Amino acid sequence: VQLHQDVMHGVEVEVGGDELAVQVVGGMLHGGELVDLVFLGHHHHARGVLACGALDTHAALHQALLLRVAALDAPLLQVLAHIAVGGLFGDGADGAGAKDVFRAEQLLDVVVGHGLVDAGKVEATLEDLKNRNLAYEKDGALWFATTRFGDDKDRVLRKSDGLLTYFSSDIAYHANKFQRGYEELIDVLGADHHGYVPRMKAAISAMNHDPDKDFSVTLIQLVNLLRGGEQVAMSTRSGEFVTLAEVLNEVGVDAARFMFLSRKSDSPLDFDLELVKQRSLDNPVYYVQYAHARISALLRRAADKGLALPSRSDSALLSRLVQSEDVALLRAVERFRDTVEEGAAARAAHGVSFYLMDLAGRLHSYYANIPVLAGEDRELIVARLALLRAVRQVLANGLDLLGVSAPDTM
Repeated sequence: VQLHQDVMHGVEVEVGGDELAVQVVGGMLHGGELVDLVFLGHHHHARGVLACGALDTHAALHQALLLRVAALDAPLLQVLAHIAVGGLFGDGADGAGAKDVFRAEQLLDVVVGHGLVDAGKVEATLEDLKNRNLAYEKDGALWFATTRFGDDKDRVLRKSDGLLTYFSSDIAYHANKFQRGYEELIDVLGADHHGYVPRMKAAISAMNHDPDKDFSVTLIQLVNLLRGGEQVAMSTRSGEFVTLAEVLNEVGVDAARFMFLSRKSDSPLDFDLELVKQRSLDNPVYYVQYAHARISALLRRAADKGLALPSRSDSALLSRLVQSEDVALLRAVERFRDTVEEGAAARAAHGVSFYLMDLAGRLHSYYANIPVLAGEDRELIVARLALLRAVRQVLANGLDLLGVSAPDTM
């Protein structure tokens, strides 16, 4: 399965690989919404598309995929495709049992198919390369002169047996994205595909685009799945593995998304299933969500006591916040804007996760040491409530950026 996402403001994000971490990070680069979903399978050893038209329900998508599978001319391809489709949609034809990728991404706006092979766009792209003397015949195969653009060796586009390579359809696919008006392409790939980057940059150069400005690749390191600190044994040879559905069912979408976005994409992640299920402050996502819920509970108690907050806080209201703990928390809130801007510039969400964990830690410490509702100084109490309201809003905003819920009760 390969996910690809069209960003409507001129940036195209392609997500390749089968790791949930790749999908989640790709969704963050796109802005949290999945607008294009492409199922790519082997079609005469090229990437044929097992998707179609605009569909608005999982059941319709499931049925459409099954129809495309049935149309495949090779029995083995049908078997493999049924396995792929069944893994996504479960055994039920209504598609109600498995929305794993969709659950991870949360939003599915449009499903679009790209039949580049069937539409002849790959062959058209190869002809264009030959006409510009960028592709040549050798030993019965068609080669792309990628060394002219900095690659360490030329790459095969069509093998001597006439079959297309993955690279040829990838070139056509990226060319098609530029033709559709996108100005910048972002590929999100598993770290084991790092060797693919130079040849793709060569292809981008051959399209008369700047490979450094118009194209970039984010590599995602592998995830180490643990249970109680012990490695979860998985082996494709013996058929022992943990599915995405099992992870989401066990820990929930919030925990999965937060954990995958809590480290740099190029750093390995130890994902402990037992830890992220704990309802304790040792669990990072619970730690942050509980901070939001804790403030909400405090504000409800304040309202029960008749302590009303103005709709907006002004300088006069906040002028009472002179104690060191108040000022430190206020300054922490102020750093949120810079954190988001830095994360956007670096295309890295982990800074937001780190910030939220730090802010939640400061809130829990503040809550333990400052009796907000105690005392007779009503103006100070209201000022501190206004401060905590701002902390809650920032926590909610940050969690929303990560696609994680901000509960009012826990």
